[in-house]
Amino acid sequence: MKKEFAVTLFKVLSIYSFIEALSIIADKFPYQYWTGNYNDKLLVAIQTSASAFLLVIFGIIIWWRSEAIASSIFKSDKTDELSAITPSEIHVIAFSTLGLFFLCGSIPGIVKLIIFLYQINAAGKGYPGLQIDPVLLAEKYGYLVFLIIQTVIGAWLLFGSSGIVKLIRAMRGKSYEVQK
Repeated sequence: MKKEFAVTLFKVLSIYSFIEALSIIADKFPYQYWTGNYNDKLLVAIQTSASAFLLVIFGIIIWWRSEAIASSIFKSDKTDELSAITPSEIHVIAFSTLGLFFLCGSIPGIVKLIIFLYQINAAGKGYPGLQIDPVLLAEKYGYLVFLIIQTVIGAWLLFGSSGIVKLIRAMRGKSYEVQK
């Protein structure tokens, strides 16, 4: 029962990943490709479609491997079919799903930013007099740091979700003791 619930949530996340990829392509690709003065439209197409492509890849992997991911969260238990899902197990599933959500959102963004920063660097080398706005670079590097932190938190939520639930349970136990 627990694994089936987790598999269902992971497949919902996979579908969301596909929808988000379509949204990125529909929203960003035409604008970035057809506006502005771009010397190399292929790089613009790669930058725009890289995050969408990675979201599709993550969606496919999550869809196909959802049972394996759920099995790694909940070790094999013969009584699983007969037992109900406890609130702690729902928390583990929810935190794991949230971790996958963060990973699916941050990794494509990191790739897109790396491609963008590569383009900026290549443009600067090709045009020695080109002035690149330092505020823009600061924003992009700041966003890159945010995405890396989001990736770390996502991995922690995914791979350490049972530990997080134990921490929450311990905090609730202490808060209940204080109220008594």
